[in-house]
Parts: sequence; structure tokens; C-alpha cells
Amino acid sequence: MADNALKGTYNVTLGWTTGDGWMKKEFPVHIDPKRADFVVGALMTSPEKLISDTDDAKLSVNIDNIGKGNAENVKVKLLLPEGLKSTYSYSDEDSLGIIEEGKSKQANFYVDIDENAREGEYNAVLEITYKDENDESSTYRTKTLDLKIPIKPAPYLIVDSVTLTPENLAPGSKAVILVKVKNSGNEKAESVSLRVFKDAAQPFEFSEKSDFIGKLEPGENGDAAIRFTVDRNAVAKKYLLDVELRGIDKNGNVMIFRRTVPLTINEEAKSSLLKTFGLMAGFFTISAVGTVYYLRNGNRKSECDN
Repeated sequence: MADNALKGTYNVTLGWTTGDGWMKKEFPVHIDPKRADFVVGALMTSPEKLISDTDDAKLSVNIDNIGKGNAENVKVKLLLPEGLKSTYSYSDEDSLGIIEEGKSKQANFYVDIDENAREGEYNAVLEITYKDENDESSTYRTKTLDLKIPIKPAPYLIVDSVTLTPENLAPGSKAVILVKVKNSGNEKAESVSLRVFKDAAQPFEFSEKSDFIGKLEPGENGDAAIRFTVDRNAVAKKYLLDVELRGIDKNGNVMIFRRTVPLTINEEAKSSLLKTFGLMAGFFTISAVGTVYYLRNGNRKSECDN
């Protein structure tokens, strides 16, 4: 279409052959030189560095109108790839109103990044609906544009394994949890530590609530030891202990990961402990009775001898 074409409907004659001769037919073509068109401009994020296990990340995308007309009632929807999802309802949509020719407006979205998302560029799609200014038919158009969302490398701390000493927890016992922490991310973590969050409803009293692990390279493990006492009236069941894994990335950003550690008080361990207490009590009772019997008989014997 020529740049100086006038708006209107024109009849265009097309001819083609069918083998039996030429055929001609007129087709109406509507020309509107003042039609909007879009491209993706700058992408800005908050936080500036997007990493896995991030909630409520803000994506700000410039929508540039490079067409030759204004766009009205512009709405943008962000179609997210696997590993990312909208933070709340409609946080993947934005209404921009009018975008004038040669101008741009910013669309804002809020997304959550899955904890298993790894480094790389994630391919999202922007679906733009709008209508051209002065369009007599008020036809809404749709344009889709690709958007690449970069996920940066970062430390990623997980609980790799848990070991208890003693192995079977019993009410009233003292124990140590040895937590093996792993950096399964793709960047070194400095000053790694573990901290326990005590729940008043759980039957544990901690003499040490945190432990320092140190530096963990990608794929490396480190140990944290936490000492505690089990309440004597603890109910035998499985408890989920909340812990916080903390580390610092190469840019000095503090990374925090909330995890759970399972602790189980076994009925067998409780019964075994009660049996032990019972046997000990029985032993002391028998010993006491034997001592009393001996003393009584010893006294009688002394009286008889006298």
C-alpha cells in the first residue's frame, strides 16, 4: 500500500486461469492508512534480578505503537510459560487505554516464579487487543508478541537429609537433629546457616535454635546440628518443624528459603521408655522390700541372740 493512499474501500480485479480459460472477479479491499501496530519495548523487573522461588515479582513492559494511527481501548494479557504463574487473579492483565501513534505505554504484571525454575530465558506471549481510532466498524483486533523473561543463576538451598540421635525419639529424651543442607542451585552461597522456628504447640524445647554452615558451592552439602529435648507428655506422632535456610549470593543479596523437617515420636519408643521406667521402679521396689525384710529379720535375729 502506498504511503499516500486514502482511506476507503476499493475494488480490485483479480484474474486467474482454470484450464478452461481466464476468469476475472472484483474484490472489495478496505484501506485505512491510519492503523496502529505494536512492538515490545523495554522490560524492567522488580527485583532487578529474577531468580527461582520468587513471589510477587513485578514485570513492567513497554508497549510501543509504531503504526500510523492511534490505538484505543488497548488491553494486554500476559500468557506465561510453565514455571511462572500470576501472583493473584488478573495480575497477568493490564488496561492501557489509548496509545497514540509513535508513543508507548507501560503494562505491569505480577508473577510468581516456581522454586524449581532454573536459569534461562522463559518464552512468554503478550496478547494485545485494541481497536483503531476512527474505525467505523469498531472492530477489535488482536496482536501477539513474544516476550522473553530472563531467570538468573542463584543459590538454591534445600534440606537433603535428616538424621536423629537417638534414632527413635521418646518423651523426655534429649536428642540432636543433624540436617544436611544442599546447594542445588547454579551459584555459590556464602554464610549459609540454618535456624529453627519453634511452634508453641509442638513438644520440643531447643537449647540451640541455629547453626552456621559456611560456604556452599553448587552441588555441595553442609551439616547443621540442632539440640533439643522432647516433652515428657509428648503425643506419639509425626511433627513438621519449620526451618529457615539463609545464604548470601555473589552480589551480596540475602537469600532465604523456608523448609520443613519431619520429626516423629514413635509409640514403640514411648512404650519402651515406660517399660524401662517400670522395670527400674520394680527393681527399686524389690530392692526396698528386700532391704526392709533383711533389716527386720536381722533385728529379730539380734534379739534372739541376746
